[in-house]
Amino acid sequence: MRLVLVLVTSLLVVAPALAQEQPRTGGTVKVAMIGEPPSLDLHTTTAVITQQIMWHVFETLYTFDRQYNPIPFLVDRHTVTDNGRTYTFELRRGVRFHNGREMTAEDVVPSLQRWGRLATPGRAIWKTVEGIEAKGTHTVVLYLKEPSAVLLMGLARPNNGAVIYPKDVVVAAGDQAIKDIIGTGPYRFVEHKPDRHIKLARFKDYSARADAPNFYGGKRVAYLDEILFIPVPDVAVRVAGVQSGEYHFGQQIKQDQYERLKHVPGLEMGIIKPSAWSTAVLNHKQGIMTDKRVRQALQAALDMEPIMAAAFGDKAFYRVDPGLMHLEQPQWHSKAGAEYYNQKNPDKARNLSKEAG
Repeated sequence: MRLVLVLVTSLLVVAPALAQEQPRTGGTVKVAMIGEPPSLDLHTTTAVITQQIMWHVFETLYTFDRQYNPIPFLVDRHTVTDNGRTYTFELRRGVRFHNGREMTAEDVVPSLQRWGRLATPGRAIWKTVEGIEAKGTHTVVLYLKEPSAVLLMGLARPNNGAVIYPKDVVVAAGDQAIKDIIGTGPYRFVEHKPDRHIKLARFKDYSARADAPNFYGGKRVAYLDEILFIPVPDVAVRVAGVQSGEYHFGQQIKQDQYERLKHVPGLEMGIIKPSAWSTAVLNHKQGIMTDKRVRQALQAALDMEPIMAAAFGDKAFYRVDPGLMHLEQPQWHSKAGAEYYNQKNPDKARNLSKEAG
């Protein structure tokens, strides 16, 4: 049975409008965030705010291209042997951590092992892992119990991602949160003053990929000298701060402010697509929803447009679609079961309810 599913594009951000020109290096950008991150350790939290801040600092072996296919990031290339059960990763050479030391296989192995213990996606992936070892300074071999269609997708995931830390940082932290914030990204961690800011600065020895930019992947260039992530929990303060010039970017602005703000001179509104999808999670273990016919009755009755209009307002912030994956993920998106979605059929719902008693 297909659960009630509505695709939502509802993350609204606001920033000063900028004239189109060639990027120049220098300056500090002040980003008004929705609050404080619970941790700066990507292995230990699924909090999106941690990802949004720290993926400037940390990097993964793989990342996503424009169609959400996994592509190499810290890896140069890989081969698959033993009927899909052995992955050999050749790491990029010359990639330096923010402490100046080169990243090697001796860093990658313990980082992935820790991710496999602590991270939600890591634990799921690690159920199929037989073992992992370093073979030489820049070669990592991962042995699987059985072939996996999602291994590279898991390694590319930015949220709660398989980021690579220096070996000594991993050993010192164990299963506790890391204390030394050291990565390989284009920005290095400078300081965290709770309730004031998290400061990042350009890493001058960053080793960028040579290939063209491709969504999260390819060549990344750090133009800014510094980024200040400032916790501003009150949405009205975030908006006022961007309008006054105190902040350069305001995160998660309420949808009902969209029409007003998009006409304010000097501001640029951005709608992040895709952002998420909303779903009704029904109780299959107790209560009336244990009866499949009642669940089908609910599904038959729903009319998505007024539901979404009530929840999100402007049509710029949502679309209705039966897929479990976004349209932007063509390799995964499917309309299978679409006949059960957005039925708007009260007679069918009434009959199923009556049948269920």
